[in-house]
Amino acid sequence: CNFNILINGEPKVMGVREILQHWISFRTDCIRRRVLFDIDKKSQRLHLLQGLEKILLDIDKAIYIVRNTPEDSMVVPNLMSGFGIDEIQAEFVAEIKLRNLNKEYILKQTRAISDLEAEIEELRSILNSSRKLKNVIIKELEEVSKKYGKPRKTEIVYEVAEAVEEDEAEEIPDYPV
Repeated sequence: CNFNILINGEPKVMGVREILQHWISFRTDCIRRRVLFDIDKKSQRLHLLQGLEKILLDIDKAIYIVRNTPEDSMVVPNLMSGFGIDEIQAEFVAEIKLRNLNKEYILKQTRAISDLEAEIEELRSILNSSRKLKNVIIKELEEVSKKYGKPRKTEIVYEVAEAVEEDEAEEIPDYPV
């Protein structure tokens, strides 16, 4: 089989093997980008939770800083200097509702830190291993097959058809035109 296919905007004639190789390359790149996106989002969440964990040590100090800061714009800098956290973490802590600023809430949120670290480590191992990337492709294809797959409706017959002899064609007289 030869197919005309656009690869990077250029038409190329390819066979089935080349098409599959390009498709696998494309899927691998898509999965890499998705995993990098997931790592970035989980790392951001982990960063926020680590700042929240630092506040766990002294919730009363955090409440005192928020309550006794005269200007709203100074709450974040005061939290940063009071706990040694960066601006993003301080902004996250400042946005927490007062009713949620208790040990139970903070402990529940910080329990997710070890889970997030394990997930990030697993995602990084997927990025570093071509075999794991291929396993992700296989798993996704199996899910698609389960969701959309249907049993074959036609039957493949492997019998050899016998040659049918044609009847001798009648001779048509040749008339001058």
